[in-house]
Amino acid sequence: MLTNINGQKIIDKKLRLNYRRKNMALFPLSMKFSGDFVLKLLPIDTEDTMAEVAAAAALNAVGMHVAAQPGKTIRIKRQGDDAPFDLKMKVKDSGLLPTETIELYFE
Repeated sequence: MLTNINGQKIIDKKLRLNYRRKNMALFPLSMKFSGDFVLKLLPIDTEDTMAEVAAAAALNAVGMHVAAQPGKTIRIKRQGDDAPFDLKMKVKDSGLLPTETIELYFE
C-alpha cells in the first residue's frame, strides 16, 4: 500500500487491482496534461479505452499539478494532432507507439 507522509492511503484497492490484472499487455505512454509542467510516463493496458487512459492520467496530474475541472471531460490526442481520440477507442486500435506522447486537456 502506498501512503503519504501522514500515513494516509493514496492508492485505493481498485486501482491496485487494475494494475495487477492477469495478462495485462503493459504499454507505456508519455503524457503531458495541459497546464502541467512535467512529462510523465503512464503505464496502461493495450485493451484500455481512451476513457480509461484519461482516468489513469488524471490520477497522476489532476489535483497535483493541474486543477480539477468538475463537469468537464478529459480528452486525449496524439502530440501534434488537432483531433482527439474517441473515448471508446482502445489503445491497441489507436496507432500509438510505446512511449509516444499523448496530450490531455479538459473539454
